[in-house]
Amino acid sequence: MRCCRKSVYRMKFLLLACCIQQVQRIGQMTILMSSLLGLMIFLLAAMDHPFRGELSVGPVPFEMVYEQILKPIPEGGDTR
Repeated sequence: MRCCRKSVYRMKFLLLACCIQQVQRIGQMTILMSSLLGLMIFLLAAMDHPFRGELSVGPVPFEMVYEQILKPIPEGGDTR
């Protein structure tokens, strides 16, 4: 009888330990997911106005694209 009780207690302890580990993993995943969601919302708000503020885009890349690709070719001019 004593042997059965000890094994029952051991099984209960193992089951409780597994449940606690599962709850800890769920908590860790929840923290990770909420921090990533917060980061996405922050970046969305920070980059909402791309030409103003600390995270801004200057006119240099747009001028380079215009000069290299979009600039109209003058008639009779050099095509290089």
